[in-house]
Amino acid sequence: MNKYQKQSVKKKPNKLYGQVLFWAVILLFALFIGRFFYVGITHHADGQNLSARVREMYSNAIDIKAKRGNIYDSTGQPIAENATTYTVYVVLSKKAQAYGKKQYLPQNQKRRAARILGKNLGMKPEKVYRILNPKDSGLYQVEFGNAGKNISLATKKKIQSYHLSGVKFTPAQARMYPNGVFASHIIGIAQQKNGNLSGVMGIEKQYNKYLAGHNGVRKYAADRLGIKLPSSRMKYRKPVNGDDIYTTLNPKYENYLEETLTYAQKRYRPAEMAGILVNPHTGEVLAAAQRPTFNAQTKVGLDQIWRNALTEEAYEPGSTMKTMLLAASINSGHFQPNAYYQSGKFDVGGSLVTDWDQNGWGSIPYYEAYLKSSNVGMAHMEQQMGPNVWLKYIKRFGFLKSTNSGLGIERSGSISFKLPIEQADTAFGQGIDVTSMQMVQVYTAIANNGKMVQPRFIRKIVDPNTGKTVYKTKTKVVGKPITSKTASQVRYWMQQYIVNPKAIGKPFKINGFDTGIKDGQAQIASPDGRGYISGGPGDYIFDVAGIAPVNHPRFLVYIVVKQPQALKKNAGDLTIADIYTHFMKKLLNSTQRTTIKSVDDSTNKVPSVKNWKVNDAIQVLNQKGFHPIQIGSGSKVIRQSDAGKSATSGTKVFLITNGKMKMPDVSGWSRNDVVKFANLVGIDVQCKGSGFVTKQSIAKGSTLNKNESLTVELR
Repeated sequence: MNKYQKQSVKKKPNKLYGQVLFWAVILLFALFIGRFFYVGITHHADGQNLSARVREMYSNAIDIKAKRGNIYDSTGQPIAENATTYTVYVVLSKKAQAYGKKQYLPQNQKRRAARILGKNLGMKPEKVYRILNPKDSGLYQVEFGNAGKNISLATKKKIQSYHLSGVKFTPAQARMYPNGVFASHIIGIAQQKNGNLSGVMGIEKQYNKYLAGHNGVRKYAADRLGIKLPSSRMKYRKPVNGDDIYTTLNPKYENYLEETLTYAQKRYRPAEMAGILVNPHTGEVLAAAQRPTFNAQTKVGLDQIWRNALTEEAYEPGSTMKTMLLAASINSGHFQPNAYYQSGKFDVGGSLVTDWDQNGWGSIPYYEAYLKSSNVGMAHMEQQMGPNVWLKYIKRFGFLKSTNSGLGIERSGSISFKLPIEQADTAFGQGIDVTSMQMVQVYTAIANNGKMVQPRFIRKIVDPNTGKTVYKTKTKVVGKPITSKTASQVRYWMQQYIVNPKAIGKPFKINGFDTGIKDGQAQIASPDGRGYISGGPGDYIFDVAGIAPVNHPRFLVYIVVKQPQALKKNAGDLTIADIYTHFMKKLLNSTQRTTIKSVDDSTNKVPSVKNWKVNDAIQVLNQKGFHPIQIGSGSKVIRQSDAGKSATSGTKVFLITNGKMKMPDVSGWSRNDVVKFANLVGIDVQCKGSGFVTKQSIAKGSTLNKNESLTVELR
């Protein structure tokens, strides 16, 4: 083989490689072309619909927020309500243009924009101007920190009225609590979570599924700037607003209780304190409060304590438990009021029970045991019944299990009941843990002729979309631990505890009213579970249960105070008596000539009376149970509030007439009433404080002019 033949043999592998590469390229090209045509025809790739993905990329889906349901007091005034706030921002990029229109703020308008925004946001125009001219010229948009957040609808409208190019607003849901400190741990709060308001405590949390509603959505095709394409079709799903909740809380009584606890907090400085007022016949909670507390509107104090003291705090009640022992003794047929026992000290199974006055009062009758709050007398009565009978009544009274009042976590309590001394201790409120809600529930049996009713905070839940009641509570009798006759006798002894010359409850007397009470003082268990805290005279839990009037109870009050740092005359009983009478005097004096009833459940739609004669409109609204208020001197209604809305009896309906508008006397109005009035007549309003109006800046009868500003003080 010559050299030429050798060279030709070496070239054959290279030719083969070339052919393989050629056909490989042809195959890949064919696959690419095939894939291209497949995707082009089917619009699918990797299991995904490409047309749908493109639509998603160039579509704009906007959540339409459902309105969270309001929470109302028993008179129909809102305790918690929705508000929409806004964040303002300014687009600076010249790229923001659509269909020949500028969507940004031009340089030559920045001075004017700085003046307008500064005035409405409470900022200096120079600072706004600096923000509108950032060092980074490539910024698409700028914001204004906290000053530009949470602005009201009125402020938004004022800014928009100047038609500033590029000034945009982002809406956000907010929750308003117009009464501030008002049953805060009962109502709770709602906060933003994943773009929606969600309850985090109290009624706001426990009834969140009713209050929340369901968001709607609006979808449309948009360009890369998010601007709707002219040819696109809008898809819309309507939001479903949340349900409204009507509570049993009476605003007047609630404010009395809040004021009382604030007074006690300042004067006696307790570690904790709680109070509750109940209609003992229906179980409706008319007022409930605790300290520490927080302002639900400003959030001041929210970091102090989140626990609901009425349901989550368990403690030994002390001598208020003696009422239950007395009731059990009477009902079981063991009470011998005129039999005698030796007071002071009593040996029970080798352990000593002592009276608060260890010297005792000699040999006294058993009826004095209750009047003098004698531990020894109660221990004797417990032994006369026997532990099995006494334990049966403890359970019949609803202790050792939750009341299920509907506020979430609720303690059940506990008991030590094995040894004879432990059994005797429970007769005067030691060795048994209870909650305030359990104490209230059990005392309803005393006030309600033996029928024990469950405390409740909710009256009804209403769907605002239809006006229909979707849930309504009723009086729930949870037991009949004693007879009506026994209950009447116990109420008699509760009254004697105050008025009998031999009794020790005289500091609780309220002149002019027949009331009955039992107070208590209990040691506080050590955190390690061994024994009790020992210290100063205030290192106790002081509590009191009171009913009024005694023969036909309308009110049941329970107040508990833990570790007050100061005491009245260095005495715990005088301290709790001062707090109790402070509240009860207000309550009874305010209702001396009225009778307590369950709140009227009727909810009607407010009729539209626009263009009606004023007198006719007022007559119809009165017939419907509303409270019409005429604003103006004319004879014809030209505007009104709440037309077509569902509202409870007593709701104020404002009627604007064709005459000159005159400023009404707004004293006693709620914050919501004032805001509703101001919005209707077109004036600005500023509310200071919480509660009900006590002062107004525009005098009653003054002619109202637009652009005026009304300032009111509330207490």
